[in-house]
Amino acid sequence: MTTSNNALLPEILARVFALYAQGKRDPQVDFTTCRRSWVRLMAVSRYWRNVACSTPTLWRNISVGSKAQWLELCLTRSGMCALDVSFDNPNLPASTILLLAPHRSRIRSIHLTMFSFPWVKSLSHLFADIMPAMESLRVPETLQTSYLGPPWTILPCKAGYPRLLYLELTMAI
Repeated sequence: MTTSNNALLPEILARVFALYAQGKRDPQVDFTTCRRSWVRLMAVSRYWRNVACSTPTLWRNISVGSKAQWLELCLTRSGMCALDVSFDNPNLPASTILLLAPHRSRIRSIHLTMFSFPWVKSLSHLFADIMPAMESLRVPETLQTSYLGPPWTILPCKAGYPRLLYLELTMAI
């Protein structure tokens, strides 16, 4: 007996996508690649693509690359879900960061894995207002020392992060 890949209920298929997106929690696996690996599943069938496109939680983990279109797509399809954002491309245009500003109330975590000096003004703008959902913020040493000095020059505490649980400021001494 054979069954169609369309026989799965959308809720079950969405859960399969979510589990696939989590991937192996293996330190050898690039987490950024793993988070986007589920996108390949959309090519299985039109039904699978429709389910994936209409499941906001799949779009909440955003690896901001060089294409503003990808960021805009993720922001739209994530609906009102909390967002986990990582910046992984030093060639990212600073203007792309500004696309996140209207969504700052949904940003749950930010991981600056890389940094580029032109980002300073855009990051300052992003962090300039309260981020009520922010729970985790990771800032690498290169951000702090190479370009700006102390991290508080772009991370104003006065703006408020009432839910901040994890703050990582890596700095060599």
